[in-house]
Amino acid sequence: RTNCFEIFGFDFMISPDWNVWLLEANSQPDLAKAGDRLQPIIDKIIADTVTLTTDGNPRFPGNERNQVSLEKVFSKKAVA
Repeated sequence: RTNCFEIFGFDFMISPDWNVWLLEANSQPDLAKAGDRLQPIIDKIIADTVTLTTDGNPRFPGNERNQVSLEKVFSKKAVA
């Protein structure tokens, strides 16, 4: 869909020998129970999401200053 976005939450575990394991992916992460350590990260995620979805959009003029840089890290074709 156009003009829509979602925030997903991913939980990882890193082993002592630096192997990374994906534990779970959440389609509706609970951002309210972040705690003191994670709250600044959650605040940045929300701010970056708003910036990403409004900057450059003609419906929100004047927001071009705060650009968010994203890098595509994975690509897979959908299975029909």
